[in-house]
Amino acid sequence: MKKALLVIDVQKDFKDANGIYEKTVRYINENKDQYFQIVATLFKNHEKSMFVKHLDWKDCFEFKSDKDNLYETHFLCLKDTYGLPRLKETLSPNGDFLEQFKLYDCVEIIGCELDACIMAVCFQLWDAGIDFKVLTDYCWTNNEEVEQDTIIQLLKRQFGDCIC
Repeated sequence: MKKALLVIDVQKDFKDANGIYEKTVRYINENKDQYFQIVATLFKNHEKSMFVKHLDWKDCFEFKSDKDNLYETHFLCLKDTYGLPRLKETLSPNGDFLEQFKLYDCVEIIGCELDACIMAVCFQLWDAGIDFKVLTDYCWTNNEEVEQDTIIQLLKRQFGDCIC
C-alpha cells in the first residue's frame, strides 16, 4: 500500500501539556520509512488574517526557521488557514495542493487541533474523494472547553472508519 503522512501544524507553538506533541514527533521519526511521502503544514499568522480579524488571536506571527522542527519532511507548506491551502506552487501540476494526495492509497493524518485544523483537512480530503485515516493517538487539541474524546466522537460521526 502506497501511503503518505500528512502532518498538521506539529510545531512548538502548539505544544500540548500532555506530551502528545513529543509522542507525535517520535512517531514521525520512527515511522518515516513506512511512507512514500511526508507532507507537513506549519501555521503562520499575519495581521490581516481571519484569526486576527474575528478571533483577536495574535500568536504565531513569526516562523522560526525549522531549527525548531524536530522531524524531517519531503514537503513543508506554510499556511494561514485551518485547512490545506490552495497553492499554485505545489507538487501537483494543476496547482491544487489536494491533487498530490490522489496518488496514494491512503493519507494518514497526525497533528494539532483535532477540532479545527484536522477536522477542516478531513472535510477537504473527504470532499475530494481521497482516502485517509486520522491516527488519533498522535493528534491533540489545545481546546480546553471540549474534551478530546468528544471531538473524536464527532469526527467518527462525520468520517466513520477514517478515524482510528
